[in-house]
Amino acid sequence: GGFQQDPRQFQQFEQQQQQPPPRAAAQTGPAAGGMAPGGTSREQDEIERLRAALSASQAEVVRQRASIRSQELLVERNNEELRSYRDALERRDEENRQGKTTDDRNKQAMLSDFKHKFDRERAKLATALEKSSAMQRNLANVVPTLHALDRDFAASAAKQPPR
Repeated sequence: GGFQQDPRQFQQFEQQQQQPPPRAAAQTGPAAGGMAPGGTSREQDEIERLRAALSASQAEVVRQRASIRSQELLVERNNEELRSYRDALERRDEENRQGKTTDDRNKQAMLSDFKHKFDRERAKLATALEKSSAMQRNLANVVPTLHALDRDFAASAAKQPPR
């Protein structure tokens, strides 16, 4: 038990094992009056030493249990904080996705609007080009007639006497 957790207690236990009990030096056996009701004085000292070691071991068990409970509470608190942090990350990521989706939709709408405007302007230019081509063909048909009329006018003006 307790000695495995705290090497100081083990050292104290070892020292107690090596020291002779205080009454053992003065009294040696039953002739000296060292006989106690439960056994010899040395046995009583050994029992007391073992009781003290047991008490220290039990106290160490209590201390270790309290330490374990403290660690368990710390782990629970850390797990809760980790859960909160992960939830916050998920919310942020979701907000970013929604924001990106909104941005993408806005960009898509702007692009679509631009494309419609571009198509309308292209249609207007195509119409203007068709009108310009038709006007060019009409002018091409009329110009020879105009040149002929101009020549006729110049010729008839040349035949008229000056005024």
